[in-house]
Amino acid sequence: KYRYQNHVLVNIDAETSLMHEKIPKNLLIPIIENSFYHGLSKDNGIIQGQIDITIYSIHDTITIEISDDGAGISEEKAAYLKAHQFRTPDKDRTHIGLSNVYERLQYIYHEDFILDLSSHLGFGTTFSISIPRKKATEWTEEL
Repeated sequence: KYRYQNHVLVNIDAETSLMHEKIPKNLLIPIIENSFYHGLSKDNGIIQGQIDITIYSIHDTITIEISDDGAGISEEKAAYLKAHQFRTPDKDRTHIGLSNVYERLQYIYHEDFILDLSSHLGFGTTFSISIPRKKATEWTEEL
């Protein structure tokens, strides 16, 4: 609130039963940063809008949705990102946040996760992460 002078509203809605669940470190930061810098940044440099973080469970799966009401991305770019494991076509590899999230999920959960996005130009973007619920004894030090 201080940094963006209350121009960005962040809402967090998490199931109470999930408040003590563990998720891998730094999993959400790159996605939330993308919401700020790509979704909510206006042409005049002001960052303004809303980010909603929703965390819920269905059976033994935790789902985390991060939505913004920003610029959105084209259907073509969304399809490209999904088809290429969230790697951007940039050759300089400066845009690695999403691919890093994908690779971390793959390393930890192998094929037992979902990273998805939906977006509409002018209306925002939603990233959805679904991971298996783990018991505390299943976590290792490398996380």
